[in-house]
Amino acid sequence: MAETSDFRPGEHAALFLLLLYAQKHGLVPDDDAVLARIGDMNMADWLLARSRLELFFEQGGGYWKPASLDWIRRTRDDES
Repeated sequence: MAETSDFRPGEHAALFLLLLYAQKHGLVPDDDAVLARIGDMNMADWLLARSRLELFFEQGGGYWKPASLDWIRRTRDDES
């Protein structure tokens, strides 16, 4: 939470939507038009927010993967 305390409301929402997308699909395509659409932002707002949001993802191979997704999956699997 502290890492996002200076986010604007749209950035919080975009991060949440990107994480939900990744939870369902595993990876998020590294394409600004797609990322903006998933994050429910227009392109101008997305381009301003991208550098802040990308810190929560590992990037490679044309995709974004949430940095914490493996931890979330391990925790969920341990609870079942």
